[in-house]
Amino acid sequence: MKQDIIKKFTKGQIHFCGGVCFEGRSCALLFVPESGTSLLISHEYAEHLRNGEYPDELLGKMLSRGMAFLTGESQLPDHSKSIEPNFFLIDMTQFCNFSCKYCLRSPEITGKRLSKQKLDEILDYIIDTCRSNHYTHISIQPWGGEPLLEFENVMYIHQKMKDSGIQVNISLETNGSLITPEVAEKLTEANISVGISIDGPREIHDAQRLTNSGKPTFEEVTSGIACLQKAGMRNIGSISVITKDSLKELEKILDFFVKQYPDMGIKLNPMHSPGRETARKMALEPEDMPEFAGRLIKKVTDLYKKGYVVRESRTSTLLRNLLCRSDSDLCHSMGCRGGRCMVIFDQKGDVYPCEMVDYPEEKITNIADHRDLKKEIEKAAEKNLYFKEKTSEKCRDCLWRYYCRGGCTSAVMYQNGKNAEINKEGCSLNCAMYQSLIELIVDDPELAFCIMEGREYPGKRMEE
Repeated sequence: MKQDIIKKFTKGQIHFCGGVCFEGRSCALLFVPESGTSLLISHEYAEHLRNGEYPDELLGKMLSRGMAFLTGESQLPDHSKSIEPNFFLIDMTQFCNFSCKYCLRSPEITGKRLSKQKLDEILDYIIDTCRSNHYTHISIQPWGGEPLLEFENVMYIHQKMKDSGIQVNISLETNGSLITPEVAEKLTEANISVGISIDGPREIHDAQRLTNSGKPTFEEVTSGIACLQKAGMRNIGSISVITKDSLKELEKILDFFVKQYPDMGIKLNPMHSPGRETARKMALEPEDMPEFAGRLIKKVTDLYKKGYVVRESRTSTLLRNLLCRSDSDLCHSMGCRGGRCMVIFDQKGDVYPCEMVDYPEEKITNIADHRDLKKEIEKAAEKNLYFKEKTSEKCRDCLWRYYCRGGCTSAVMYQNGKNAEINKEGCSLNCAMYQSLIELIVDDPELAFCIMEGREYPGKRMEE
Protein backbone atom coordinates (compact mmCIF):
# COMPACT_ATOMS: atom_id res chain seq x y z
CA MET A 1 0.00 0.00 0.00
CA LYS A 2 1.38 3.38 -1.04
CA GLN A 3 1.01 6.30 1.37
CA ASP A 4 1.52 9.99 0.43
CA ILE A 5 1.18 13.22 2.38
CA ILE A 6 -1.15 15.71 0.68
CA LYS A 7 -0.26 19.17 1.89
CA LYS A 8 -2.87 21.80 2.67
CA PHE A 9 -3.82 24.03 -0.24
CA THR A 10 -6.21 26.74 -1.36
CA LYS A 11 -7.73 26.89 -4.82
CA GLY A 12 -9.98 29.88 -5.31
CA GLN A 13 -12.34 29.88 -2.35
CA ILE A 14 -11.80 26.19 -1.51
CA HIS A 15 -9.50 25.33 1.39
CA PHE A 16 -8.06 21.91 2.24
CA CYS A 17 -6.27 21.48 5.57
CA GLY A 18 -4.04 18.58 4.53
CA GLY A 19 -4.25 14.83 4.73
CA VAL A 20 -2.92 11.48 3.61
CA CYS A 21 -3.60 9.52 0.43
CA PHE A 22 -3.50 5.72 0.76
CA GLU A 23 -3.38 3.82 -2.52
CA GLY A 24 -3.93 0.09 -3.01
CA ARG A 25 -4.79 -2.40 -5.71
CA SER A 26 -8.34 -1.21 -6.39
CA CYS A 27 -8.51 2.47 -5.46
CA ALA A 28 -7.19 5.16 -3.14
CA LEU A 29 -8.50 6.76 0.04
CA LEU A 30 -7.93 10.41 0.82
CA PHE A 31 -8.00 10.83 4.60
CA VAL A 32 -7.99 13.97 6.77
CA PRO A 33 -6.78 13.14 10.32
CA GLU A 34 -7.90 16.51 11.71
CA SER A 35 -11.59 15.86 11.03
CA GLY A 36 -11.68 12.07 10.60
CA THR A 37 -13.14 12.44 7.09
CA SER A 38 -12.27 10.34 4.05
CA LEU A 39 -13.03 10.02 0.35
CA LEU A 40 -12.60 7.01 -1.90
CA ILE A 41 -10.96 8.15 -5.14
CA SER A 42 -9.56 6.60 -8.30
CA HIS A 43 -5.88 6.00 -9.02
CA GLU A 44 -6.12 8.86 -11.53
CA TYR A 45 -7.28 11.32 -8.88
CA ALA A 46 -4.56 10.08 -6.52
CA GLU A 47 -1.96 10.84 -9.19
CA HIS A 48 -3.41 14.35 -9.65
CA LEU A 49 -3.08 15.01 -5.91
CA ARG A 50 0.51 13.77 -5.82
CA ASN A 51 1.32 16.19 -8.64
CA GLY A 52 -0.34 19.12 -6.88
CA GLU A 53 -3.28 19.16 -9.33
CA TYR A 54 -6.84 19.66 -8.11
CA PRO A 55 -9.51 18.96 -10.77
CA ASP A 56 -12.81 20.75 -10.17
CA GLU A 57 -14.77 17.50 -9.97
CA LEU A 58 -12.43 16.22 -7.23
CA LEU A 59 -12.74 19.47 -5.30
CA GLY A 60 -16.52 19.15 -5.47
CA LYS A 61 -16.32 15.67 -3.96
CA MET A 62 -14.03 16.93 -1.21
CA LEU A 63 -16.48 19.72 -0.35
CA SER A 64 -19.41 17.29 -0.24
CA ARG A 65 -17.51 15.03 2.17
CA GLY A 66 -16.64 17.91 4.50
CA MET A 67 -12.90 17.50 4.02
CA ALA A 68 -12.56 20.90 2.37
CA PHE A 69 -14.47 24.11 3.04
CA LEU A 70 -15.25 27.43 1.38
CA THR A 71 -13.97 30.83 2.45
CA GLY A 72 -16.22 32.16 5.19
CA GLU A 73 -17.50 28.73 6.14
CA SER A 74 -16.37 26.65 9.12
CA GLN A 75 -14.94 23.16 9.09
CA LEU A 76 -16.99 20.19 10.25
CA PRO A 77 -18.00 20.56 13.91
CA ASP A 78 -16.35 18.40 16.57
CA HIS A 79 -18.98 17.09 18.98
CA SER A 80 -16.61 14.99 21.09
CA LYS A 81 -16.88 17.34 24.09
CA SER A 82 -20.58 18.10 23.80
CA ILE A 83 -22.59 17.18 26.88
CA GLU A 84 -25.73 15.21 26.04
CA PRO A 85 -26.39 12.57 28.72
CA ASN A 86 -28.59 10.02 26.97
CA PHE A 87 -27.08 6.66 27.95
CA PHE A 88 -27.81 5.67 31.54
CA LEU A 89 -26.28 2.74 33.40
CA ILE A 90 -28.03 1.70 36.63
CA ASP A 91 -26.04 -0.35 39.15
CA MET A 92 -28.73 -2.89 40.05
CA THR A 93 -26.70 -5.31 42.13
CA GLN A 94 -23.17 -6.14 43.22
CA PHE A 95 -24.06 -9.80 43.61
CA CYS A 96 -23.12 -12.33 40.96
CA ASN A 97 -23.50 -16.10 40.73
CA PHE A 98 -20.28 -16.36 38.70
CA SER A 99 -16.70 -15.70 39.70
CA CYS A 100 -14.93 -15.01 36.42
CA LYS A 101 -11.18 -14.92 36.70
CA TYR A 102 -10.81 -11.50 35.08
CA CYS A 103 -13.80 -9.70 36.64
CA LEU A 104 -13.33 -5.94 36.99
CA ARG A 105 -15.27 -5.74 40.22
CA SER A 106 -13.42 -6.68 43.35
CA PRO A 107 -14.24 -10.03 45.05
CA GLU A 108 -14.20 -8.18 48.39
CA ILE A 109 -17.48 -6.41 47.50
CA THR A 110 -20.00 -7.59 50.08
CA GLY A 111 -22.89 -7.46 47.65
CA LYS A 112 -25.59 -4.81 47.71
CA ARG A 113 -28.81 -4.51 45.77
CA LEU A 114 -30.61 -1.41 44.55
CA SER A 115 -33.83 -0.86 46.47
CA LYS A 116 -37.11 -0.54 44.57
CA GLN A 117 -37.63 2.91 46.08
CA LYS A 118 -34.22 4.16 44.97
CA LEU A 119 -34.73 2.66 41.50
CA ASP A 120 -38.02 4.56 41.25
CA GLU A 121 -36.28 7.80 42.24
CA ILE A 122 -33.51 7.21 39.67
CA LEU A 123 -36.05 6.61 36.91
CA ASP A 124 -37.95 9.76 37.90
CA TYR A 125 -34.68 11.70 37.67
CA ILE A 126 -33.95 10.24 34.23
CA ILE A 127 -37.45 11.11 33.04
CA ASP A 128 -37.12 14.68 34.36
CA THR A 129 -33.73 15.00 32.64
CA CYS A 130 -35.22 13.83 29.35
CA ARG A 131 -38.15 16.21 29.55
CA SER A 132 -36.11 19.26 30.55
CA ASN A 133 -33.69 18.62 27.66
CA HIS A 134 -36.34 17.45 25.17
CA TYR A 135 -34.76 14.01 24.76
CA THR A 136 -37.16 11.70 22.94
CA HIS A 137 -34.89 8.67 22.66
CA ILE A 138 -32.42 7.36 25.24
CA SER A 139 -30.67 4.15 26.27
CA ILE A 140 -30.72 2.46 29.67
CA GLN A 141 -28.58 -0.48 30.73
CA PRO A 142 -29.23 -2.34 34.00
CA TRP A 143 -25.73 -3.11 35.32
CA GLY A 144 -24.09 -5.42 37.83
CA GLY A 145 -22.97 -7.88 39.12
CA GLU A 146 -25.42 -10.11 37.33
CA PRO A 147 -28.38 -7.86 36.37
CA LEU A 148 -30.83 -10.73 35.92
CA LEU A 149 -30.64 -11.38 39.65
CA GLU A 150 -32.86 -8.28 39.63
CA PHE A 151 -35.09 -9.45 36.79
CA GLU A 152 -38.33 -8.03 38.25
CA ASN A 153 -36.71 -4.62 38.59
CA VAL A 154 -35.42 -4.84 35.02
CA MET A 155 -39.00 -5.38 33.85
CA TYR A 156 -40.12 -2.52 36.09
CA ILE A 157 -37.69 -0.21 34.26
CA HIS A 158 -39.24 -1.28 30.97
CA GLN A 159 -42.81 -0.63 32.13
CA LYS A 160 -42.15 2.71 33.85
CA MET A 161 -40.24 4.09 30.86
CA LYS A 162 -42.93 2.83 28.49
CA ASP A 163 -45.55 4.66 30.55
CA SER A 164 -43.44 7.84 30.40
CA GLY A 165 -43.78 8.03 26.62
CA ILE A 166 -40.01 8.35 26.16
CA GLN A 167 -38.53 5.95 23.62
CA VAL A 168 -35.97 3.81 25.42
CA ASN A 169 -33.58 1.17 24.19
CA ILE A 170 -33.00 -1.12 27.17
CA SER A 171 -30.00 -3.40 26.89
CA LEU A 172 -28.31 -5.66 29.39
CA GLU A 173 -25.19 -7.76 29.51
CA THR A 174 -25.69 -11.03 31.36
CA ASN A 175 -23.89 -14.29 31.96
CA GLY A 176 -27.03 -15.98 30.62
CA SER A 177 -27.33 -18.59 33.35
CA LEU A 178 -30.59 -17.19 34.75
CA ILE A 179 -32.45 -17.08 31.45
CA THR A 180 -35.34 -19.50 31.66
CA PRO A 181 -38.06 -19.87 28.99
CA GLU A 182 -40.26 -17.49 30.99
CA VAL A 183 -37.50 -14.88 31.37
CA ALA A 184 -36.67 -15.18 27.67
CA GLU A 185 -40.31 -14.64 26.70
CA LYS A 186 -40.62 -11.50 28.81
CA LEU A 187 -37.32 -10.02 27.60
CA THR A 188 -38.34 -10.67 24.01
CA GLU A 189 -41.81 -9.18 24.44
CA ALA A 190 -40.26 -6.06 25.99
CA ASN A 191 -37.78 -5.79 23.08
CA ILE A 192 -34.85 -5.67 25.50
CA SER A 193 -31.47 -6.18 23.81
CA VAL A 194 -29.42 -8.93 25.42
CA GLY A 195 -25.67 -9.45 25.29
CA ILE A 196 -24.47 -12.83 26.54
CA SER A 197 -21.02 -13.14 28.10
CA ILE A 198 -19.59 -16.25 26.47
CA ASP A 199 -15.89 -16.56 25.74
CA GLY A 200 -16.05 -19.10 22.91
CA PRO A 201 -16.29 -22.88 22.72
CA ARG A 202 -16.62 -24.96 25.88
CA GLU A 203 -12.94 -25.49 26.73
CA ILE A 204 -12.08 -21.79 26.29
CA HIS A 205 -15.16 -20.49 28.09
CA ASP A 206 -14.90 -22.88 31.05
CA ALA A 207 -11.24 -22.02 31.58
CA GLN A 208 -12.20 -18.40 32.36
CA ARG A 209 -15.83 -18.24 33.50
CA LEU A 210 -16.71 -20.29 36.58
CA THR A 211 -19.46 -20.32 39.19
CA ASN A 212 -18.77 -19.05 42.70
CA SER A 213 -18.14 -22.66 43.69
CA GLY A 214 -15.60 -23.11 40.87
CA LYS A 215 -17.76 -25.15 38.48
CA PRO A 216 -17.81 -24.73 34.68
CA THR A 217 -20.62 -22.62 33.22
CA PHE A 218 -20.75 -23.34 29.46
CA GLU A 219 -23.88 -25.51 29.68
CA GLU A 220 -25.81 -22.92 31.69
CA VAL A 221 -24.86 -20.11 29.33
CA THR A 222 -25.71 -21.95 26.11
CA SER A 223 -28.99 -23.09 27.67
CA GLY A 224 -29.87 -19.42 28.23
CA ILE A 225 -29.04 -18.61 24.61
CA ALA A 226 -31.26 -21.47 23.45
CA CYS A 227 -34.16 -20.06 25.50
CA LEU A 228 -33.75 -16.65 23.88
CA GLN A 229 -33.62 -18.18 20.41
CA LYS A 230 -36.72 -20.27 21.06
CA ALA A 231 -38.54 -17.15 22.27
CA GLY A 232 -37.77 -15.53 18.92
CA MET A 233 -35.36 -12.87 20.12
CA ARG A 234 -33.43 -11.38 17.21
CA ASN A 235 -31.16 -8.87 18.90
CA ILE A 236 -28.87 -11.29 20.76
CA GLY A 237 -25.21 -10.38 21.04
CA SER A 238 -22.17 -12.10 22.48
CA ILE A 239 -19.43 -10.53 24.59
CA SER A 240 -16.12 -12.37 24.76
CA VAL A 241 -13.12 -11.36 26.85
CA ILE A 242 -9.86 -12.14 25.07
CA THR A 243 -7.09 -12.96 27.53
CA LYS A 244 -3.47 -13.96 26.98
CA ASP A 245 -4.57 -17.59 26.87
CA SER A 246 -7.66 -17.22 24.69
CA LEU A 247 -5.78 -14.99 22.21
CA LYS A 248 -4.01 -18.17 21.12
CA GLU A 249 -7.42 -19.51 20.03
CA LEU A 250 -8.79 -16.34 18.40
CA GLU A 251 -9.58 -18.00 15.07
CA LYS A 252 -11.29 -20.90 16.84
CA ILE A 253 -13.44 -18.45 18.82
CA LEU A 254 -14.62 -16.68 15.67
CA ASP A 255 -15.33 -19.99 13.95
CA PHE A 256 -17.42 -21.04 16.94
CA PHE A 257 -19.65 -17.98 16.83
CA VAL A 258 -20.03 -17.80 13.06
CA LYS A 259 -20.89 -21.49 12.71
CA GLN A 260 -22.79 -22.15 15.95
CA TYR A 261 -24.55 -18.78 16.28
CA PRO A 262 -24.54 -17.19 12.79
CA ASP A 263 -27.16 -14.55 13.66
CA MET A 264 -25.52 -13.28 16.84
CA GLY A 265 -23.50 -10.12 17.06
CA ILE A 266 -19.90 -10.66 18.17
CA LYS A 267 -18.09 -8.33 20.54
CA LEU A 268 -14.49 -9.22 21.36
CA ASN A 269 -13.04 -7.31 24.30
CA PRO A 270 -9.27 -7.60 24.72
CA MET A 271 -8.61 -7.77 28.44
CA HIS A 272 -6.55 -4.80 29.55
CA SER A 273 -8.16 -3.57 32.76
CA PRO A 274 -7.76 -6.25 35.45
CA GLY A 275 -9.73 -5.60 38.61
CA ARG A 276 -7.95 -8.29 40.60
CA GLU A 277 -4.21 -8.54 41.17
CA THR A 278 -4.37 -12.27 40.45
CA ALA A 279 -5.76 -11.54 36.99
CA ARG A 280 -3.00 -9.21 35.83
CA LYS A 281 -1.07 -11.97 34.09
CA MET A 282 -4.19 -12.67 31.98
CA ALA A 283 -4.35 -9.14 30.53
CA LEU A 284 -3.15 -8.30 27.04
CA GLU A 285 -0.34 -5.77 26.89
CA PRO A 286 0.26 -3.04 24.29
CA GLU A 287 2.64 -5.26 22.36
CA ASP A 288 -0.07 -7.95 22.06
CA MET A 289 -2.55 -5.66 20.34
CA PRO A 290 -1.08 -5.66 16.80
CA GLU A 291 -1.25 -9.47 16.82
CA PHE A 292 -4.87 -9.37 17.99
CA ALA A 293 -5.79 -6.78 15.33
CA GLY A 294 -4.00 -8.53 12.48
CA ARG A 295 -5.41 -11.96 13.22
CA LEU A 296 -8.91 -10.58 13.84
CA ILE A 297 -9.09 -8.75 10.50
CA LYS A 298 -7.53 -11.63 8.57
CA LYS A 299 -9.96 -14.15 10.05
CA VAL A 300 -13.00 -11.92 9.46
CA THR A 301 -12.05 -11.33 5.82
CA ASP A 302 -11.29 -15.02 5.29
CA LEU A 303 -14.72 -15.97 6.66
CA TYR A 304 -16.46 -13.46 4.39
CA LYS A 305 -14.64 -14.84 1.39
CA LYS A 306 -15.90 -18.30 2.36
CA GLY A 307 -19.50 -17.12 2.33
CA TYR A 308 -20.07 -16.32 6.01
CA VAL A 309 -21.41 -13.05 7.38
CA VAL A 310 -19.47 -12.04 10.49
CA ARG A 311 -21.17 -9.46 12.71
CA GLU A 312 -18.06 -8.49 14.65
CA SER A 313 -18.66 -5.09 16.21
CA ARG A 314 -15.14 -3.65 16.52
CA THR A 315 -14.25 -4.21 12.87
CA SER A 316 -17.57 -2.84 11.58
CA THR A 317 -17.48 0.18 13.93
CA LEU A 318 -13.97 1.20 12.90
CA LEU A 319 -14.80 0.77 9.22
CA ARG A 320 -17.86 2.97 9.76
CA ASN A 321 -15.63 5.60 11.34
CA LEU A 322 -13.27 5.56 8.37
CA LEU A 323 -15.84 5.44 5.60
CA CYS A 324 -18.74 7.42 7.10
CA ARG A 325 -17.22 9.52 9.92
CA SER A 326 -19.78 7.88 12.16
CA ASP A 327 -20.46 9.21 15.64
CA SER A 328 -22.66 6.29 16.68
CA ASP A 329 -20.28 4.63 19.14
CA LEU A 330 -19.80 6.38 22.48
CA CYS A 331 -16.41 4.74 23.04
CA HIS A 332 -14.79 4.45 19.64
CA SER A 333 -16.13 7.06 17.21
CA MET A 334 -14.76 10.26 18.78
CA GLY A 335 -12.76 8.98 21.70
CA CYS A 336 -14.22 8.33 25.14
CA ARG A 337 -17.50 10.19 25.75
CA GLY A 338 -18.14 8.58 29.10
CA GLY A 339 -19.52 11.15 31.53
CA ARG A 340 -20.53 13.51 28.75
CA CYS A 341 -23.02 11.12 27.15
CA MET A 342 -22.91 8.06 29.44
CA VAL A 343 -23.39 8.15 33.21
CA ILE A 344 -24.05 5.54 35.88
CA PHE A 345 -26.31 5.69 38.94
CA ASP A 346 -25.07 3.80 41.97
CA GLN A 347 -27.29 2.33 44.68
CA LYS A 348 -27.30 5.55 46.73
CA GLY A 349 -28.42 7.66 43.77
CA ASP A 350 -24.94 9.11 43.21
CA VAL A 351 -24.13 9.82 39.56
CA TYR A 352 -20.72 8.99 38.08
CA PRO A 353 -19.16 9.10 34.62
CA CYS A 354 -19.28 5.77 32.77
CA GLU A 355 -18.46 2.88 35.18
CA MET A 356 -16.56 4.87 37.81
CA VAL A 357 -18.65 3.90 40.88
CA ASP A 358 -15.49 2.68 42.66
CA TYR A 359 -14.03 6.22 42.58
CA PRO A 360 -16.05 8.46 44.99
CA GLU A 361 -13.99 11.50 44.06
CA GLU A 362 -15.44 11.29 40.52
CA LYS A 363 -19.03 11.74 41.68
CA ILE A 364 -20.99 14.21 39.54
CA THR A 365 -24.10 14.73 41.68
CA ASN A 366 -26.81 12.88 43.62
CA ILE A 367 -30.38 12.59 42.43
CA ALA A 368 -31.68 13.77 45.83
CA ASP A 369 -30.20 17.20 45.11
CA HIS A 370 -32.58 17.56 42.13
CA ARG A 371 -29.94 19.40 40.14
CA ASP A 372 -29.89 19.68 36.37
CA LEU A 373 -27.72 16.81 35.12
CA LYS A 374 -26.23 18.66 32.15
CA LYS A 375 -25.15 21.56 34.34
CA GLU A 376 -23.66 19.22 36.94
CA ILE A 377 -21.67 17.41 34.25
CA GLU A 378 -20.41 20.77 32.99
CA LYS A 379 -19.12 21.55 36.51
CA ALA A 380 -17.55 18.11 36.87
CA ALA A 381 -15.86 18.43 33.48
CA GLU A 382 -14.04 21.49 34.80
CA LYS A 383 -12.64 19.88 37.97
CA ASN A 384 -12.86 16.07 37.97
CA LEU A 385 -9.79 14.10 36.97
CA TYR A 386 -11.89 11.76 34.82
CA PHE A 387 -12.62 14.52 32.31
CA LYS A 388 -9.02 15.65 31.97
CA GLU A 389 -7.93 15.49 28.36
CA LYS A 390 -5.44 12.73 27.60
CA THR A 391 -2.55 14.14 25.62
CA SER A 392 0.84 12.95 24.47
CA GLU A 393 3.29 13.68 21.68
CA LYS A 394 2.28 10.38 20.12
CA CYS A 395 -1.40 11.43 20.06
CA ARG A 396 -0.70 14.77 18.43
CA ASP A 397 1.09 13.11 15.52
CA CYS A 398 -1.21 10.09 15.22
CA LEU A 399 -3.35 9.69 12.09
CA TRP A 400 -6.18 8.16 14.13
CA ARG A 401 -6.36 10.80 16.89
CA TYR A 402 -9.86 11.97 15.90
CA TYR A 403 -11.33 8.53 16.65
CA CYS A 404 -9.12 7.42 19.56
CA ARG A 405 -8.13 10.49 21.63
CA GLY A 406 -6.12 8.45 24.07
CA GLY A 407 -8.50 5.51 24.43
CA CYS A 408 -10.78 4.33 27.22
CA THR A 409 -10.75 6.61 30.28
CA SER A 410 -12.20 3.98 32.61
CA ALA A 411 -9.46 1.54 31.61
CA VAL A 412 -6.78 4.12 32.46
CA MET A 413 -8.40 4.94 35.79
CA TYR A 414 -8.83 1.31 36.84
CA GLN A 415 -5.23 0.55 35.89
CA ASN A 416 -3.53 3.59 37.38
CA GLY A 417 -6.06 5.36 39.58
CA LYS A 418 -5.44 8.48 37.53
CA ASN A 419 -6.12 9.87 34.09
CA ALA A 420 -2.78 11.45 33.35
CA GLU A 421 -1.82 9.30 30.40
CA ILE A 422 -3.27 7.58 27.37
CA ASN A 423 -4.65 4.07 27.44
CA LYS A 424 -1.60 2.38 25.92
CA GLU A 425 -3.37 -0.87 25.08
CA GLY A 426 -6.23 0.95 23.35
CA CYS A 427 -3.80 3.19 21.50
CA SER A 428 -1.79 0.22 20.24
CA LEU A 429 -4.96 -1.61 19.20
CA ASN A 430 -6.43 1.37 17.33
CA CYS A 431 -3.21 2.07 15.44
CA ALA A 432 -2.97 -1.55 14.29
CA MET A 433 -6.67 -1.87 13.44
CA TYR A 434 -6.99 1.34 11.44
CA GLN A 435 -3.83 0.76 9.42
CA SER A 436 -4.97 -2.75 8.46
CA LEU A 437 -8.52 -1.62 7.68
CA ILE A 438 -7.25 1.16 5.41
CA GLU A 439 -5.30 -1.47 3.49
CA LEU A 440 -8.45 -3.61 3.21
CA ILE A 441 -10.47 -0.63 1.93
CA VAL A 442 -8.08 0.34 -0.87
CA ASP A 443 -7.44 -3.27 -1.93
CA ASP A 444 -11.04 -4.54 -1.81
CA PRO A 445 -13.58 -1.76 -1.07
CA GLU A 446 -16.56 -4.06 -1.77
CA LEU A 447 -15.42 -6.46 0.95
CA ALA A 448 -14.85 -3.56 3.35
CA PHE A 449 -18.41 -2.30 2.81
CA CYS A 450 -19.84 -5.81 3.26
CA ILE A 451 -18.05 -6.15 6.62
CA MET A 452 -19.19 -2.69 7.69
CA GLU A 453 -22.82 -3.38 6.76
CA GLY A 454 -22.92 -7.05 7.77
CA ARG A 455 -24.01 -8.37 4.39
CA GLU A 456 -22.88 -11.21 2.16
CA TYR A 457 -19.75 -10.69 0.06
CA PRO A 458 -20.46 -11.11 -3.69
CA GLY A 459 -16.94 -12.41 -4.32
CA LYS A 460 -17.36 -15.28 -1.87
CA ARG A 461 -16.18 -18.80 -2.55
CA MET A 462 -18.24 -21.22 -0.54
CA GLU A 463 -16.33 -23.39 1.91
CA GLU A 464 -16.08 -26.99 0.77
